Amino acid sequence: MFPVPAPIASVEARVTESAIELTWPVPAATAVGELVTTISSYKIYRSETHPAEAGALRRIFYRASWKLIPRCLLHLKTNTFRDASMVFDHTYVYLVRSVIQVRRQTNWNRLTLSQ
Repeated sequence: MFPVPAPIASVEARVTESAIELTWPVPAATAVGELVTTISSYKIYRSETHPAEAGALRRIFYRASWKLIPRCLLHLKTNTFRDASMVFDHTYVYLVRSVIQVRRQTNWNRLTLSQ
């Protein structure tokens, strides 16, 4: 079984003239409460929605009336993101997911044949 990070508790957004800046706390535990030692990366998704839907999205993300389907913008190593491709008068929804990379080791068996 692979560990799954606990959901990110909150995402703070700051709008500037040139970008939307997001920050969030680094998850300290897995979904079952085990200690997380390293977050490998964060996936940032963005979509656009109707302004009237924005408040409801906080409660019912999967029932939204999307203008565009959420898509992954990029993978980050840090817990901050700066979206300089935003356009004023558009309503964006961001989803931040943390990723724990699990490396699987393969145990090799050696077979020696001799005649």
